[in-house]
Amino acid sequence: MSVPLSVLASLSPVVAVRVTPLEPPRVVRRCPRCDAPRPFGSSGAFRVNAQKRRLDVWLVRRCEACDATWNQPVAERVSPASLGARLVGYQQDDPALVHAVAHDVTALKRHGKVLPAEVAVEPLVAVPPVVARVVLVAPVAVRLDHVLCEALGLSRARLRAEVSAERVIVEAALDRPAADGALAWIGPQPVAAVA
Repeated sequence: MSVPLSVLASLSPVVAVRVTPLEPPRVVRRCPRCDAPRPFGSSGAFRVNAQKRRLDVWLVRRCEACDATWNQPVAERVSPASLGARLVGYQQDDPALVHAVAHDVTALKRHGKVLPAEVAVEPLVAVPPVVARVVLVAPVAVRLDHVLCEALGLSRARLRAEVSAERVIVEAALDRPAADGALAWIGPQPVAAVA
């Protein structure tokens, strides 16, 4: 009978495992120039268009195969006042605003299949037993098993064996995207990395 993760978490120190996307997520859409589904990545620039007293704002994305552009909707038919200070950021391609919009996986899912971004996962340096808490530096769709494998230096098969033996206890399905704040208890048994 396994001990609930909440009990184990209260008895073990919590260590952050930071997950940092190395690139903004890309979306697969039909490219009009290639006439095929292609990944579109962020260009790092916005397009702002005025229609009478209303504005449209898009993040410009480019096909990775032919450089054709697609405008990802950010704001449609809004008044300039409703955008506030963000309007200047859109007009000047503010890097922080570009980053926030480009990494918004939820908004991007409405426009096609989102490709997982390459991520850097900090290795777990604490001595077990500990609770690893996933910290997503920016929104990113990455499977929980990938995060734990990278943090612990294990293969996917070895991680599943550790979970089956209850030397690693997780609160969510391993094959689902890791949520910010997801917890995993790493038991005191030594988990040897697989070469």
